[in-house]
Amino acid sequence: MSHLLLVGLFGAVGAMLRYVTTLGCARWFGDDFPYGTLIVNVVGCFLLAFAGEMALKKAIPEHWHIAFGTGMLGALTTFSTFGFETVRKLEAGQWQHALLNVGLNVCVGLVAVYLGLLAVRGILSE
Repeated sequence: MSHLLLVGLFGAVGAMLRYVTTLGCARWFGDDFPYGTLIVNVVGCFLLAFAGEMALKKAIPEHWHIAFGTGMLGALTTFSTFGFETVRKLEAGQWQHALLNVGLNVCVGLVAVYLGLLAVRGILSE
């Protein structure tokens, strides 16, 4: 199967997951803060690090890394949405929410990347 088709198919799954996560978070937590975006960004950071490290260690085939990383996670993670939502909060005078959004996405996302790398290294060192 071509890489383009895999990216497209997996991208559809990632987009649907993002949509469901956004709806669920708005229903559960309200829409005062972009919790759905935060969740998909943090989970996406972890999973992309995990998949990238697995591919680097030759534990998964490159075509699955492309399909999963570029396709599904590319559609799931939403840093472009993160930027838009942050600016909208600033424009609305909600600078506390804007700063919280930036801080949580960046800091927790970086921790998730590190944990993803550690997870693969722990799995493959056994």
